[in-house]
Amino acid sequence: MKIVKTSELVPGMELTEDVYLSGKVLLLSKGTSLTYENIRWLTSLGVEQVTVKVEVEAEDSGAIDIAVEPVIHPFIQTYQKAVDSAERVLLGLVHNNKLDEYELVSTVKNLLMVVLNEPGVLKYLTWTREQNEGIFSHLVGVSAYSILLGRWLGYDNTKLMTVGLAGILHDLGKCLIPSEILDKPSTLTSDEFKLVQEHTTRGFHLAMQGNIHRIEILSAILQHHERLDGSGYPGGIKGNQIEELSKLIMITDIFDAMTSSRSYRQSRTVFDAVEEIMSESYVEKLDPALSLTFVRRIVDHFVGMKVELSSGAIGKVIQVDQQNPHRPVIWTEDQMVDLRDNMKISISRVLPD
Repeated sequence: MKIVKTSELVPGMELTEDVYLSGKVLLLSKGTSLTYENIRWLTSLGVEQVTVKVEVEAEDSGAIDIAVEPVIHPFIQTYQKAVDSAERVLLGLVHNNKLDEYELVSTVKNLLMVVLNEPGVLKYLTWTREQNEGIFSHLVGVSAYSILLGRWLGYDNTKLMTVGLAGILHDLGKCLIPSEILDKPSTLTSDEFKLVQEHTTRGFHLAMQGNIHRIEILSAILQHHERLDGSGYPGGIKGNQIEELSKLIMITDIFDAMTSSRSYRQSRTVFDAVEEIMSESYVEKLDPALSLTFVRRIVDHFVGMKVELSSGAIGKVIQVDQQNPHRPVIWTEDQMVDLRDNMKISISRVLPD
């Protein structure tokens, strides 16, 4: 057996000792074969190391080492490859004014296939985005969520490819903004904020230089921070002046940004993100036809989620009200908590199953 840091665990490793929280609460029992969910849970609870089995008895020569190969879900493999590809392709465009269109299209095609065909993809997408930060991770996250929303809206595969490409290119202009400003932990100055806002127009011009000419994609790059009431940027345009694909990217951009880590803040929960999207829809900043489709479909996956409440209690989501999906009903060890009736309690984080 061997003591292994939680950060170095891989699925398939077997625990040789019980794992306790603060020496009192049993988390996992001896003999458990670790899964992605187990490892994520241990990490989220602050467990730093565990004892695992790394060798077995051989009949002729005593103990021999076993190489434990990580079992990686196809979505996570495709996601990481897409992040690497997005970084390579987009930085190539920034530095050489040349877009490797073949690699970009292949990347989105692979992402499209795994998003549409792999079971449980939303769970893995949400988990992956919680653990990763950076512009290229965000681009791939928005692309994947946009493909899902496009599917829920009934788009065919050709249109879904355009959606995926728009998602992976929408923040292209941020490749031109200094990282010390994008990742600044403190409040931006007015000049820095104006510079960040320029990523929409700078990205649009960079895309044109890279021979990207599809109106929908160029519009998504330019318009994803516009709002239907005219309060957005860069143009302050309203309603039907904004392309449908831009309206779609607005929603998935908000959701991914809120639920992913940043150098200057922790990720928010999916419940927080859904509440924000609904609030923006009610004041006519987001298109309700698109945003409510996204919310209604994504909350289907909330039931069964293990969550920690602000009270410290841990439980599972057993019911979601479509009108108030951010205030679900939770079953804890000894009681049912209806967050619609307990406004002082909220969900502080989502835990692995």
